[in-house]
Amino acid sequence: MKYELMRFRSLLLLITNPRRNLQRSPLVLVRAIEFSTSGAKLPNWVSANKFFASCDHSEAALVAFLYYMKMLSSNTFPDKYTFPALLQACGPISDPGLVKQVHSHITKLGPDEDLFLGNSMINAYVVCGAKCFAREPFDQMAEKDVVSRTTLISGLVALGCYGEGVNVFKEMMMDGWTRPNAAAFASVLSACGDLGSCDHAKCLHALLEKAGWIELDVSIRNSLTDAYTKCGSLENATKVFNDVEDSEKDLYTWTAIISGLVMMDREGMHIYFLLGWSMILG
Repeated sequence: MKYELMRFRSLLLLITNPRRNLQRSPLVLVRAIEFSTSGAKLPNWVSANKFFASCDHSEAALVAFLYYMKMLSSNTFPDKYTFPALLQACGPISDPGLVKQVHSHITKLGPDEDLFLGNSMINAYVVCGAKCFAREPFDQMAEKDVVSRTTLISGLVALGCYGEGVNVFKEMMMDGWTRPNAAAFASVLSACGDLGSCDHAKCLHALLEKAGWIELDVSIRNSLTDAYTKCGSLENATKVFNDVEDSEKDLYTWTAIISGLVMMDREGMHIYFLLGWSMILG
């Protein structure tokens, strides 16, 4: 444990290097130094967990990890809620090495086979832009749910790994046990559009119609319209758009078709749709 604490301290020194783009104020750094060297009574893990989860900027996250280090050094061991909160605190710092250290502690001190914790690890790696590491906890999970798969798919797509995101979606469909949710479909449709793969978009369109998602969720139709326009398939894009009732069309519905037409240099048509939009919105 002493070795692990030393590694944490070294990593915190690295991430607080002035050359890194962290929002640090002298007051917070003074507070962090005072805490790490003081003999103040430590809070319990319940209070600490709440603080870890509330960190929404890098300087607060730095203090959170100093709290964690000090509590470990006093032989106070974390509970099952500590690690998801710590992983959340990694986000503002955006350092994959820090997530990796928390991952190491989870392996040694955390609960076995915790689905929520596994999902939190995937998300933490994705938020830090470490897609190569995000796959590790995903592959190690004995049980995966729709959140596990959707988190990885959306993360890969957000990081520009469109083909990998589509492949994870295919794995989910082949699994047979996990039904994709709207977020998973939206992410994989975005990937199809960015890949320019009209064939993939058509396959997903057929799947969505068969599953009844087209009628249930307008956001799915918006994503489908966007995917077709990015693939250059104006006919399919306008068909999906026209199948949406005017009363159900929202800002994203109109934006998807208009931006697609602009991208394809269909000036006359995009002006037509703009007029239609302005008439409906009044």
